[in-house]
Amino acid sequence: MKIQSKSVVSISYVLKDDAGNVLDESAGEDLVYMHGTGRLLDSLEQKLEGREAGEKLSVRLTPEEAYGARDADKVRTVKRALFEGLEPEVGSAYSLETDQGMQTAVVVKIDGDDVTIDMNHPLAGMNLNFDITIDEVREPTAEELKHGHAHPHGHCEDDDDDDECCCHHHHDGDDDDHDHCCCGHHHHDDDGDHDHCCHHHDHDDDDHDGHDHCCHHHHHDGE
Repeated sequence: MKIQSKSVVSISYVLKDDAGNVLDESAGEDLVYMHGTGRLLDSLEQKLEGREAGEKLSVRLTPEEAYGARDADKVRTVKRALFEGLEPEVGSAYSLETDQGMQTAVVVKIDGDDVTIDMNHPLAGMNLNFDITIDEVREPTAEELKHGHAHPHGHCEDDDDDDECCCHHHHDGDDDDHDHCCCGHHHHDDDGDHDHCCHHHDHDDDDHDGHDHCCHHHHHDGE
């Protein structure tokens, strides 16, 4: 069958930058997703639409088709006190709750009490080059349709409630807000000055009108 809306699709892939460096790959474990549900970038889904199992294709996405250009305004310096109960580390990522929703900030520099964070997506500003093999295309099960996403192992493993289902993220060594695989979307649309964390409160930050609070730390491998 051909890939269409609600098809459950299994793909293996390698993602490289323009220099040929591998940014991400399925590494023997297929990415399984329900087509048309936002699991992948819309631009990538458009390239897969109508394809069948067994097909191989190479796809190149520009920044405009993927994660957009880098935004210098999303690189900010905040106070160490923002990270209440946590010790910020260069290269580590932290989740922030902003006026635009949950976002991920990566620590890029620490200078005393000043911590520079980058809220751009790690792949912002990059051309993305995919080599994809479509391994399986099938109809969704009734449970998958109910939950709105694929169940790679035949059931929703993290589902303790029959009415709710936790989405399985293929690339989730980081339990961050990149809620899609490397080729999925993650929008950092934070133009507001009121970043704050989901758990800790009431830490003033002179750079952001006293509304910044830190959240939780997760490992960030650059996806």
